[in-house]
This record gives sequence, structure tokens and C-alpha cells, in this order.
Amino acid sequence: MRYRFSIDLNLIKLVYIVNAEQTSLDEKYKSLFEGIGRLEGECNIHLKDGSIPTVYPARRVETLKDKLQDELNRMERDRIIEKVTEPKEWVNSMVMIEKKNGTVRLCIDPLDHNKCIKRPYYPIPTLEDVTAKLHGAKVFSQMNARSGYWSLVLSATASEMTTFSTIYGRYRFLRMPFGLLSAQDEFQRRMEEAFEGLEGVAIIIDDILVYGANQEEHDERLQAVMERALEKSVKFNKDKCSFSASSVRYFGHVIRADGMKPDPEKLRAIEEMPRPQSREELLTLLGMLNYLAKYFPDLSTRNKSLRDILKCEPFSWSPEMTRRW
Repeated sequence: MRYRFSIDLNLIKLVYIVNAEQTSLDEKYKSLFEGIGRLEGECNIHLKDGSIPTVYPARRVETLKDKLQDELNRMERDRIIEKVTEPKEWVNSMVMIEKKNGTVRLCIDPLDHNKCIKRPYYPIPTLEDVTAKLHGAKVFSQMNARSGYWSLVLSATASEMTTFSTIYGRYRFLRMPFGLLSAQDEFQRRMEEAFEGLEGVAIIIDDILVYGANQEEHDERLQAVMERALEKSVKFNKDKCSFSASSVRYFGHVIRADGMKPDPEKLRAIEEMPRPQSREELLTLLGMLNYLAKYFPDLSTRNKSLRDILKCEPFSWSPEMTRRW
């Protein structure tokens, strides 16, 4: 009976028992994996005194214009954005990112806007904050909030500030857009408020970790999270969730009962990175290495030659570095 909840979710990768008489909970929580969430309240955008509005024209996207139109139509249909026809003080540029699956994500590029925003600076937990709570945990579930920022509703005033231009006209966001300076802080705060008071739950941005010392404790905590998600209208990406597992991937690491290890995918990404062609690409590589520094006690010694290259003007990658790379 202690495995009942995890098995009835029909999402477990490791099946322990099957009881045909048990009432399936999959239908009960099916709605958590459909649509876009809507957290309580509205979000405002607070500007610094003396902020000067800016207006940017539409960027050309000839090769992806059909995908752009389809995505604009979908977002408008889902009430993520709304068409704008009247003049606006703030008009942002648009950024379109093509995903590996061929779909696109639309963001605003509020370069000047972000300089004017008062960031709320809500504390974001670190991985160390989370792992400090995991002593004795042996069973884990990890959920990813679906279109996380879009679950935040913007106030009318804030929405006006997110107007952006496209080759198909101007739109404004009704939900929190990606790219806004205050988005991460607001989302972290609202997510923590949504799941406040629940035991065995850790949240970093849109990733929720549920843990327990045994299967029964884990299942009770997971069910509490699911019930709270229903109550607070939080939605999850089903294909990015892992339920009732002995180990889970979490922010570039693998969390297990016996501790943490680096995520093999992160290690493979580092190994397969091409030779850096610029200072920015080298900084990206060093950042990835530093994120896993706890697993490499002598990292500062081993990556010194890479850090020395940052001092070169202009950027120069020597034949010796190529051989070592």
C-alpha cells in the first residue's frame, strides 16, 4: 500500500508492484500536465525615478516568419499576449529562439528597459541550500513548472511596459515574459508562497524537488505537493518530471541517497565543446567548469592556462592550447 500513490500516478520509471484494484490517481492529476498555470495575484514592474521610455522597431526574421506568425497566433489564443494598436511609451525589441524540436520561443529584448527596472532581489536558493536539507533522503521526485514565468499575471500597467514590435504588428504580454530583469525574483517568490508550509520540498526557480527518507514519507509529501499544485494552479512539464526515483537530475547534478555527482550530460557537453573562438566563448566554458568545481579540488590549478588567455589582448588561442584541448 505504501507504493500506491507513486504507482497510480502512472509516471514512475521503476515499477515495484501493480495492484489492479487500486484507484488510479492519474486522472485526478491529469490537469496538472495540461495548459498553463496561473499563480495568485498580479505582478507589477517598478521603475527607477527619471526613467526614459524607449521605442524599438521590429526586427526582420525572414527565414522564420511563418513560425513567428504561428507562435504569435498561439500565444494570443492562449491569452499570453494581446494585440496592440494604440501608441505606447515602451516598445521593446523581440527575440525569437528556435528550439531543438523545431518550435520557437518568443521573448522581449528589454535592454534599455531592464536598466530602468527596480529589481526586487528576492533570494534564490543555491544547490548547497537544497542539499543541506537532504540528509537521510532516499526517494526523490523532481517536477518542472510548465512555461513557468507565464503563470504570473501582469498588472495592466506592467503589461503596457512589455509591448514589443514584430513584422506582424505590436503586442503586449499579459503574462510575465522571459528576459525581464524582475521575472526570476518574482517567480521564485510566488512559487515559494504557493508551496509554503509543505515538508520535504525544495524549489529553485521552476524546478521542484520532493524527497523522503522512505517510500511512504516521500509519497505523502508528493501527494501534498500535487494537491497544492491543483489548489494554486501550478502546471508541470510531464516529460521533464521524474517520480519516485532513487536518483534525479537537478541543476546539473545527480542527487542520490549517497550524495551528489555531476550530471553525465553536463560532463559530456563540456568534453564535446569546440575550441573557444572568442573571449565570450571561453568565459562560457570556464563558467561550466566552475559550476562543477566541487568535484575537482584542483580545478583552479588545472584551468589556470585557460584563465590566463583572458588576459591576452587581443584574444589568442595558441597551438599549445589546441594540443592540450
